[in-house]
Amino acid sequence: MKQKSQVVPGHVSVKLNKEYLCIMKYLSIFLLIFVKFSLVSQGAYPFHNMDKWYLVDSSFLRIGKHNYTFIIPVNQTRFIVKNKRGLLGMIDERDNFIIPDKYDKLEPSGEWYNCSKNGKKYLLDFFGKPVKQLSYGICGYSEGVVSWINTFEKDGKVGFSYYSLALNRYDSTEAIYDVVTETGSKVVFARIKNKWGMVNERGEIIQDFIFDSVQISTHCYEGRLQCISIYKIGDLKGYIDNTGKLLTAAKYPQANFFGEKYALVKDKNGLCGYIDITGREYFK
Repeated sequence: MKQKSQVVPGHVSVKLNKEYLCIMKYLSIFLLIFVKFSLVSQGAYPFHNMDKWYLVDSSFLRIGKHNYTFIIPVNQTRFIVKNKRGLLGMIDERDNFIIPDKYDKLEPSGEWYNCSKNGKKYLLDFFGKPVKQLSYGICGYSEGVVSWINTFEKDGKVGFSYYSLALNRYDSTEAIYDVVTETGSKVVFARIKNKWGMVNERGEIIQDFIFDSVQISTHCYEGRLQCISIYKIGDLKGYIDNTGKLLTAAKYPQANFFGEKYALVKDKNGLCGYIDITGREYFK
């Protein structure tokens, strides 16, 4: 007759119990980490209860202890909030203030925030730190434009604000330009004393200030890689791309913008022809 097997208590069962407990321990730690990061990745959500607004997680559990009169989500990790006094600030997904709630106006603008308090204007960076200029303007953020160049105005002149990797903070150039015009690729046309040149977002000169006028192609504003504009020196025109490279010298009395590959021009002898995007000419 077949006998039933029996489990005899002893060191083998003790060993198995220890291995089981060890596995369960690490499994619990893994689950805790997984749940924690899952909640973080899901962000936070504004919640309205009676006359109070506050943040909750995906399980509707309250985040933080602050109450607000209103919350406007910028994304799932940043929220504009209004306090009882009607002042605005910005918090993160854990209800920590990025920008204190002390401003009359707070508007995101790309990686910057336009703020005002008691009629005084401020420009704050992504971390909520003030850029030192108090009057400002933004060059860029047109639909399709990829340059993302930030400018400020001071005493009627324009300068650039940018993040300095060397200094690990936001810095700015001197405000010396009369006009700054978008071209894309972190390069702009700028005018000083009625002469145009090209500079980058740090004010470094890409093309000297020798142009009498410039005409920017609509391709630049559409964000196309082919972005060739027209410059003028005296009575003659030439072509320049959005990196500051001269495609041709200023030698055409008449010059038109490029289509896809060609532009119609007229030379000094009155002959009409075309040039391609390499500057090669096609005349009859």
